Amino acid sequence: MNEGSSGNNKGRELAKEEEEEGEEEVPKFASLRVTHTPHSTSSTPHLSSSSKTTTPPTTTSETATTTERRTIWSSTPGKNFIGATSLSSLSITSSGNMNEVYSRLYSIQTIDDIQYQSVKPAVNNDGNGRGKVVVISGQLSHTISENGELPVDSPNYTLTFELVGKEEGLKFSLYVEGGEVIYKDGRTSGNREGSIDGASAREGKVEYDYTVNSAHLFFQSTEESSYFGLGARLSKPNLKGLEVQVCHPTSITSSSSNCSGSSTNEEGNHQYYSPKNKSNSSTIPHFINPQTNVSCHLHNVEPSIFDFQTSANWYSIRTVCNVLVGTFLVGTSPLDLCTKYTSNSNVLNGGSGRSKLLPKWVVGNGILVGLHGGTHAVQDVMKSLYRHKTNVAGVLIKDWTGTKSSSGGGVGSSPRSSKGKGGKGKTIQDTSITNCNVGKTNGSNTSYYNYVLERETYPQYQPFVDSLERRGISVGLYLSPYLEEIPMHLRSGRRYLFGEVEGDYFVKKQVVNGKSGSIGSRLSIKNKGNSKKDTQEVTMYNQFKKNKCGILDPTNYNATSWYKKVVKEEVFDYASASFWLADMTMGGPPLDGLYTSTPIEASSPSSGLSSHNSYAEQWAKVNQDAIKEAGRDGDSFFIVNAAYGATAKYAGATSLGDHVANFHNEDSSGSVLQSIVNGIVNGGMSGLTHGHCAVNMAVPRQLSNALGTSIDAKSRELICRWFEISAFTTLFRTHDGNANINDEKNKNGDMLSAYDDEVVMKSLARNSQVYVALAAYRLQLLSEASFKGYPVVRHPLLHFPKDEHFIGSSTSSSRGSGRKKKIDEEVAASSLSAFMMGNLIYVVPVLKSGVVKSRVYLPEGGWIHLWVSKVLDVYIYINI
Repeated sequence: MNEGSSGNNKGRELAKEEEEEGEEEVPKFASLRVTHTPHSTSSTPHLSSSSKTTTPPTTTSETATTTERRTIWSSTPGKNFIGATSLSSLSITSSGNMNEVYSRLYSIQTIDDIQYQSVKPAVNNDGNGRGKVVVISGQLSHTISENGELPVDSPNYTLTFELVGKEEGLKFSLYVEGGEVIYKDGRTSGNREGSIDGASAREGKVEYDYTVNSAHLFFQSTEESSYFGLGARLSKPNLKGLEVQVCHPTSITSSSSNCSGSSTNEEGNHQYYSPKNKSNSSTIPHFINPQTNVSCHLHNVEPSIFDFQTSANWYSIRTVCNVLVGTFLVGTSPLDLCTKYTSNSNVLNGGSGRSKLLPKWVVGNGILVGLHGGTHAVQDVMKSLYRHKTNVAGVLIKDWTGTKSSSGGGVGSSPRSSKGKGGKGKTIQDTSITNCNVGKTNGSNTSYYNYVLERETYPQYQPFVDSLERRGISVGLYLSPYLEEIPMHLRSGRRYLFGEVEGDYFVKKQVVNGKSGSIGSRLSIKNKGNSKKDTQEVTMYNQFKKNKCGILDPTNYNATSWYKKVVKEEVFDYASASFWLADMTMGGPPLDGLYTSTPIEASSPSSGLSSHNSYAEQWAKVNQDAIKEAGRDGDSFFIVNAAYGATAKYAGATSLGDHVANFHNEDSSGSVLQSIVNGIVNGGMSGLTHGHCAVNMAVPRQLSNALGTSIDAKSRELICRWFEISAFTTLFRTHDGNANINDEKNKNGDMLSAYDDEVVMKSLARNSQVYVALAAYRLQLLSEASFKGYPVVRHPLLHFPKDEHFIGSSTSSSRGSGRKKKIDEEVAASSLSAFMMGNLIYVVPVLKSGVVKSRVYLPEGGWIHLWVSKVLDVYIYINI
């Protein structure tokens, strides 16, 4: 692969190139491994080496004692275990794809020193002192001379291992610094006195900058190893064979030159339900290896890539930063690892923390119904729910801030409008599964990004709320970190919030000579226009091409104080809401944003990168603080649909994105529901213990009957199957996308509402009763999640870590005989779609239409069929 390459396959090709170059040009060195002996008398990690480069390191055990020594990290014989690149640009699209372009690859590694270093006794969060650390140091290069010498300006690296906690884990820190810088006068960083200075770069004296800004670490693996986690991914739970990007989608395509550059808008935000979707709004750099009972998580907040695809014998982690820090945790089981990763003592070491208990009314009263369309439209749907005896705990109103005109989507219309005034003439016919808010970068969201109730859309709002409260139903709203400039005719109301902040509270960007340009001390080699004569200014980062829309800066104290005050006054007091969806469907902030915590005078090339993923965590904390300061902690909560780091510690519940699903245009039947199950169980292994997914009630009109008045049979069936899954999750919630709920003005809109279908409403009522019947058990699981970090919805592997049916392999042990046998496709599919609610309920959902009988595998244990109370044999295949 040539320098300057880019694309989605870049990671696999880069890793392959590193392997090839390292083996061809560097003498093979002995493999290294770091082992862990629990409860040993020594507080020093044990480093051992192998003199045989052809033999991979293996796990060793001490049979003479009761302790077991496990390999935590090991290198691959003959292969470099550290690498780096000099990235010239990085872009992240609104569809969530991260593309890297590098100008130099450093894949040749030397090991100059391996030593133990004593550190001063220090006290960790759990009160334990620290002992010694293992330090490996050396150099990296992109070339080597015939006599084996490296260039004088080769980057230096230091890899450190240190015990953490009560000998429960091992912290690793990789630091790579340096790299060649070529100046216009011919000098280089290797043959001039002094180091590269920011002034020279800003004055345009640098011709080429090959400084390392991306560190890579490689880990020994085996073909039998499996890895689970990395956030609420929609792809298969077992990460083996995948390359996973730990990076949030952006609201606009954001590109960074030398990790600090500019952004341009992209049409559409293509989130969708599919196991092939690489985009992930809840991305957590944490995974579990059930074979070794070892987990790994990063402390970094910069975008990172976990490559389990390139080789079966090793995997790699690389991050868009020259520092890579993480922790291996060692446990007795996968559930034990969940406890350790989510423990409060591990939060400062990159852990997720634990979610608090939800209010009892949420899980005891019924479902949360997502509606929009105005007071009368919402009331009509509620009457239908009452008639079918549906248990309802809350109503989540999406368009409470008002709806836009037809040019912006219209009341109840879809952003992807049909041909007509204000529309773009696009249809969804060729789009398998689309976001319900496609095109919001142009300001085409159907409701305004605002925090003030719009009385034109919701007349008689307070009497409506009072009628709900008399039935024990709470009101919820949509809030987002975006704030939009509303039209003039709406500014005469009680408050004009966009005018109150005047851009001071928003994420900003630097503009050079009237155009977005690079920021920071290092510039792109393609950007040679910056000089002392350039004019620079800082302005609000506008989320829309048309109109104005800013994104709240969570690092700005005045901004967060203002937002929390608005929540109390407008959400709690005026709108009488008890919960809300802290919506980030529009995407995360741009890479080149400027934040109050990183002002332009002190900004570095990674200032925007370090805030991009962590924005979700900071946004969740601001909302939790708003509840606390309003005195509503205990009876109110909020949901987030984007997560990173310790988001779970602050949020009441996490959700997959609210998308519109077309069940007729899938890669394979059942992939929509399969991806939803994947997302929930994957999130559970990553600290998102309160995960769920809202059932989409919007159906494309083109899939209706000949008259276009009712939804089709397949959509009807799979929506009902979706209800069956939701009844066994933390929250049972619906959303209507942008369906035309009783909207007489838009009969030819793109969407139909499943709320109008009698079969769907009967199924919703029945499954709401199932959900309520499990309330006591669910509260027990929520308590367990808060105290132990166990997810409510669990991958069966958490309870059956040795059962190969749940790993995704092609073979399974036959009980009693010990022989291997082929798992037939039907049973394999049902096993991989199964999930557990706690440790007592095993669920194998039907994910395809037209299925009347399934062959199901039951793991060991005593099982009773929930619907017929029949005792079933264990560890067998049964037909249901």
